[in-house]
Amino acid sequence: MKIINTWPLKITALLFLLVLSNMAPVKADQQAPMGDFSVKAVPAEKQIDKNTYYFNLNVSKPLEQTLKVVITNNSNHKIKIQQNLYNATTGDSGNVVYGENKNVKHNDPTLRFPLKTIVSLTTPKVIEVAAHSSATATAKMQAKLPADFAGMILGGWEFVNITAPSDTSASKQSGVSVASQYAYNIAIAMVKDRYVTPTMQLGTIKPGAHNYKRALLVNLQNTSANLIGGLAVNATVTHQGSSKAILTQNDKGFSLAPNSNFNYGLMYAGKDLVPGKYHLRLHAQSGQFKWDFDRDFTITASDVRQANKAALYDAKPGLAWWIIVLISSLVIVILALIILIIVILRKKKPVDESSKSVE
Repeated sequence: MKIINTWPLKITALLFLLVLSNMAPVKADQQAPMGDFSVKAVPAEKQIDKNTYYFNLNVSKPLEQTLKVVITNNSNHKIKIQQNLYNATTGDSGNVVYGENKNVKHNDPTLRFPLKTIVSLTTPKVIEVAAHSSATATAKMQAKLPADFAGMILGGWEFVNITAPSDTSASKQSGVSVASQYAYNIAIAMVKDRYVTPTMQLGTIKPGAHNYKRALLVNLQNTSANLIGGLAVNATVTHQGSSKAILTQNDKGFSLAPNSNFNYGLMYAGKDLVPGKYHLRLHAQSGQFKWDFDRDFTITASDVRQANKAALYDAKPGLAWWIIVLISSLVIVILALIILIIVILRKKKPVDESSKSVE
């Protein structure tokens, strides 16, 4: 793996904080209501920028803060809001996820300080909010990070409406129950000391499913305590010992959360990877930082079977489109000829019968 820095790195901690303050890590607009409720972060006492809709704090020195979020009930019935704290992760679409990520079963091994080790809820996990009123959720942040740590700790404070349909006056009157849940996620970003150079590693390579379609899943890991944004990826797969591309794909606009990983989906696009030995060449770039990976890998028959099972809605490779068109055209021509022959025979039959009657 090779890292290329195209010009000298001259970035101070101040610039790091400016970059952080300009990002918008929220899943929904905290100023506008969505459905029955809305949420709004109250700027913390030691907030870096009090004009943001999320929490951004400098924890270069030990810091203890109370974080507050105002929950507003816009409906005419009582609602129940459940709170959750999550580490920021990277979704398989290459986006930062501040809420639950069902594809992530365990913390990335490079994550030293999960959010819950620093932030804890101080109000009940489930808060009831009366109709057309507000309530305040609070959390306590205690950051005392070791001297050898620098960079960013990023997570999300989630608010989910878990009100049962039977609890609403509308459902009681209509007798209809429709269960729906939606959530707001407010980011909590903590930075310490200085800018950290982003680093990336190549993880596992295996066949699987991406959005229920067959793909080669290439795991990319952000091993640094820093966001990697605007990431472009160019990937090519060949047979080992060959330069002829079997799969190739270019993507851009990915964002990786600090100390997280995701499976980049290299789509089959109607092609197939049968059991055999292959080679991956992948180039990734974020701004001035570049990474190049080259690795041999093997696909087994078991890998192929598992990938086919996972790809529920993916059509397996078949005949080329022009062959399908040709066969379809021939079938249509044959059917047309059969119909034409039947019509001619039916027209000819009455003539034969009339000639017999004259005799």
